[in-house]
Amino acid sequence: MKPMFVRSAVALVAGLFAAPYWVGVQAEQRFQDGVSQLNASLDTVSVRTSEYQRGWFTSSVATEIAPRAVKVAADGGESASGETLTLRHVITHGPIPMNWIDGEWFLPPIVAHIRTLLEGGTQLQAALSAKRPDGPPLTIHSEARIGGSEEVLRLFGSEVALQVDTEIHYDGSGDSHVLIPGFQEPVVKDGETVEWKGLEGKVHFESGLKKGSVDAEAPLLSVVADNHTSRLQDLRLKGEFELADSGLWLGSYEFFLGSLQAADEETGGQPLNLNGLGFLTSVLPAGDNVAIRSRFQFKEIEIPAAMAQAYGGPEKVGAAVDLTLSGLDVPALLNLQKISEASAGAEPEMAAAQFIQAFQQLLVASLAHSPEVDIPELYLALPDGKLEANAWARLDGGQPMDMSSPTGMLSALTVNLEAKAPIETVRAIVATQRRPAIEQARAQGIIDLKDDEVESFLKQDVALRIKEFIDRGWVVLNAGVLSTRLQLDKGNILVNGKPANLGSLMP
Repeated sequence: MKPMFVRSAVALVAGLFAAPYWVGVQAEQRFQDGVSQLNASLDTVSVRTSEYQRGWFTSSVATEIAPRAVKVAADGGESASGETLTLRHVITHGPIPMNWIDGEWFLPPIVAHIRTLLEGGTQLQAALSAKRPDGPPLTIHSEARIGGSEEVLRLFGSEVALQVDTEIHYDGSGDSHVLIPGFQEPVVKDGETVEWKGLEGKVHFESGLKKGSVDAEAPLLSVVADNHTSRLQDLRLKGEFELADSGLWLGSYEFFLGSLQAADEETGGQPLNLNGLGFLTSVLPAGDNVAIRSRFQFKEIEIPAAMAQAYGGPEKVGAAVDLTLSGLDVPALLNLQKISEASAGAEPEMAAAQFIQAFQQLLVASLAHSPEVDIPELYLALPDGKLEANAWARLDGGQPMDMSSPTGMLSALTVNLEAKAPIETVRAIVATQRRPAIEQARAQGIIDLKDDEVESFLKQDVALRIKEFIDRGWVVLNAGVLSTRLQLDKGNILVNGKPANLGSLMP
C-alpha cells in the first residue's frame, strides 16, 4: 500500500507541475496564432509580439500596436500617423490558473488567464508627464469638441489606465473583462474638476478572432470649470461582429447615452440637455452586396433660450430616423472603411476630403447593383406637434444615365416621399423662420411696424406663405393636417398625384 501511495502521490505532484508547463506551451502557441490572425485582418495597424518569456506557471509577453502605412490618396500616396502603443500581458497557465497575488482561483479548466495593461509610447508618456510634473504621468489623454468649445478630458489619478482580464478556452474562444478604473474622488486640476466613475465591459470572441461581441458601459464623466461644463451619464455600447470572407466586418452596434449636459459661452452659460440619445447600425450581407441599416434617435433636446433664438429654432425637440442602404459595392465599401480608419489621425480637412472622395467612389461603384434607400420612419417632435415622413428611392443601374448632370440621373431614379404635419406645427415652423427676417427688415427701415404690430404682421405673413404652398399644389390640407407626396419615376414627376416639373417646384 505504501509504495502504491507514494507512486500515486509522486504522479499527482508531477501532474500538477507538468500540466501547467504543457498548457503554457499550448497557451503560447495560441497566443501567437491569435496575434497573427488579428494582424492579418487589420489594414491600418500592425500587431506583433515581443519579449515572450515563458515560465512554469506564468509567462509574460508584450504586444506592440503601430500604425501601418496605407494608401489614402488618389495619387496612391501612403501615410501613417500616431505612435506605437505597448500592451503588457501576464499569462497564468491552466488547466486551473491560480493568481496567487490577487487571490483569484479559476476552477473551470481553461488554457490560460491573461491580464493586460496598457502602456503609452515614449512620445505619449513624455507629453503626458510634462503636463503633470509633480505627480505620476497621465495615462490617457483625449480631446472632444462639445458646443464648439474644446474640452480636454484628462483621465488621470490612477496608475492603471486600462486593465483587461482574459480567459482563453480549450475550443479557442475567449472572454475578456475590460476595466478603466474610476476616480475615488473628483480630481481638481488646472481649474477643472473631473469626475469619472470608470468604464467596464465584456468582450467575447470565437476561435480565430473573426466573430464576437462587446458590451461596455460608463456611468458618469463630468468636467466642470468656470467657463464650461460637460456631463455625460449612462453611456452604453453593445455590439456583435463577424469578419466576412470579403474582409468586411459585418454585425450590429448599438450606442446609447442617457443624458449629455453642456454649457459654455455659446449656450449663454445655460445648460444644453440632450436626453435619451441612441444610435444603432447594422452591416448585413445582401446577396453579393451589402446593406447598412441605421437608426438614430434622441428623446428630447432642451435648448437654452438664447441659443434657440440665435438659430431660429424651438427650445425643445425630439427626433428619430430609420434608414437602410442596400446594394452597396463590397470592394468600394472596404476602401471606404480602410480610408476612414487611416484618416483618424490626419488633419480634419484632409480626412474629410479623403472620406468624401471614397464615398463618391462607393456611389459610382454601387450603381451597377441598383442601390436603394429606404426610410420607413422619420419624425421631428416639436412643442406644437410632430412632423412625420417616410421615403424610398432606387437608382436603376441597368439604365443609361448622364452622371454629369442632375437631370441625367432622373431617368434612372425612382422616388416616393410622403410627409405630414398638423397645420399648427407648420405655422410655428414658418413663424420661427420668418421672425428674424422681419425684425431685420424693421431695423433697416424696409417695413414700418410698431412693436405691437409685429405679431399681427407675422401671422398674416405666415398665412400667406402657407396659402401659397397650397395654391401651388405643394401641400394638401385635410382635417387640419398638411401633407405632401412626391413621386419620381423615370423622369416623370408627380406632386400629390399631379404632373409637375423641376421649375414648378422652385419657390
